[in-house]
Amino acid sequence: MRQGYPCLCFYKEKEVTMKRYLLVIFMLGILYLNGTVVDQFIEDIEKGNFAKAEESYNKTLVEVLKPGRLEIVWNSLAESAGKYDKVVSTTADVREEFTSYTVVLKFEYIFIDMLITVDKEELLSGLFFKPSTYSEGEEKLPPYVDKKSYFEEEVEFMCGDYLMKGSLVVPKGRRGFPILVMATGSGPNDRDETVGSNKPFRDLAYGLGSMGVATLRYDKRTLTFPKLLNDKPDFDIDDEYTVEVKAAVDFVTEKYKGRNIYYLGHSMGAFMAPRILNNDSRIKAAVMMAANARPLEDLVYEQVEYIMNMNDSFNQKDLDEIAVRRDNIKKIKDISVKVEGTPLLGLSKEYWLSLNRYNLIEEAAVSKNPILVLQGERDYQVTMTDFNIWKSNFDLDGNWNFLSYEKLNHLFMSGEGPSKPKEYMVPNFVDRTVIKDISNWILNLESGRRK
Repeated sequence: MRQGYPCLCFYKEKEVTMKRYLLVIFMLGILYLNGTVVDQFIEDIEKGNFAKAEESYNKTLVEVLKPGRLEIVWNSLAESAGKYDKVVSTTADVREEFTSYTVVLKFEYIFIDMLITVDKEELLSGLFFKPSTYSEGEEKLPPYVDKKSYFEEEVEFMCGDYLMKGSLVVPKGRRGFPILVMATGSGPNDRDETVGSNKPFRDLAYGLGSMGVATLRYDKRTLTFPKLLNDKPDFDIDDEYTVEVKAAVDFVTEKYKGRNIYYLGHSMGAFMAPRILNNDSRIKAAVMMAANARPLEDLVYEQVEYIMNMNDSFNQKDLDEIAVRRDNIKKIKDISVKVEGTPLLGLSKEYWLSLNRYNLIEEAAVSKNPILVLQGERDYQVTMTDFNIWKSNFDLDGNWNFLSYEKLNHLFMSGEGPSKPKEYMVPNFVDRTVIKDISNWILNLESGRRK
């Protein structure tokens, strides 16, 4: 579920594990696999001999990946990424104690990296699946992008002791352009908020740059520094968002003195917008895209139920896995309950407590900044229920504006019928209307017009 608990990310003890049920790409964590053993492992998977493939595991991997789990993961990949085609390439990184392999797999809709680690005994000691950056041919951009109207610059800035990296898109030939700092959904997202072959934040940045609005988007620290969660056991929602956004605003404020700074958040990033506005007076206004107004655990439960109800291909093992997650979600309702073993959904108790302490409606009511709330009506991850909660609370406030889009999903990409996880794997672009609405709103604020 890549996207603001759309990109449902589960932070696991001693590792970062991303389990995106909404995309049904199971990333098995950094589990610790050599030439022939890797070739044989892949051949067994291709032939559907999963039990035989699992015989290659060392003891550590057996403990983490129980028998039968590999088949569930592989079928889940096919469910979201389409039919498996072939191995595109294999590269190796040989170390003294182990060898790491990156195997690029071609599926119907996207490429997947299978990261494999092999120990000295030539047994599989690690396995990890993630969307690949591999592409065939020139990158395709949305038709509304005019590459001649902006330039893009790779930038770096400090966030505490951590060096963050991002991309700054600046319109050409304009003076006094506004700058929009963009924050993705939950979990270790890259600056483009890549989901399969789709890059909604890239589309937004290039589209807005073509219309006169500068943007800064960045890789989150949880992506660049996965050990951050282990190094900081009290990691909470402010560490994930407020601290990083402040660092980004510090950077653009120093680089472009006197410019108006705006904030755009998607999903969890939008959920955090009221807190971010109230904590940084330098931000003039905010765009909230697919902002949940209800508790995260309620959304998780609703999303899982949605997928279960629409997907006939779930087998009993899949349903049992989801049932376990559902039981854990229910425990979140009473944060005082002591839960043994893995933290709730892999997120620490401190993280959940920080969520419970954040009363976003109250914080939103305090803010006097202009706010634009955008919602895809086909979004099943953050739904019209959330949009209507925001609207019922603030529709009469002149600082708030609300727009919903009939055919758009959680990524603000167009489609027909009920939204499905599989559609995230099909190449698409953020809808042109969304880009125009955001740019017009910001540029109107720049010129002193409220609407």
